[in-house]
Amino acid sequence: MNALANILPSTVSYLYDLYQKEEFHKAMQLQGALVEVNQAVTAQFGTAGAKRAMDVFGVFTGGDPRSPLLPLEKSEVQVLETVLQSTRTQLSGLLPACVCDW
Repeated sequence: MNALANILPSTVSYLYDLYQKEEFHKAMQLQGALVEVNQAVTAQFGTAGAKRAMDVFGVFTGGDPRSPLLPLEKSEVQVLETVLQSTRTQLSGLLPACVCDW
């Protein structure tokens, strides 16, 4: 979840808070909603995916990765943005109004 904390910092912090408060059911639901996006920005698309996701959510500026890494291809951007939109939809029902990373 380290890369994910750069993309959705308030959400990951809220997940930690739920765990600390022993609200395990809510924490498990939230963590479940984060699995797909975490997979996308780490294993699937790596640094370029994490940077693109930061740009999409607008919490931080990601930009293009430095050489020798390459930016995502257009088709990869489309896949990632679909995952991000799906995550945003899932999170909207799990987060209180005060926790929003977009």
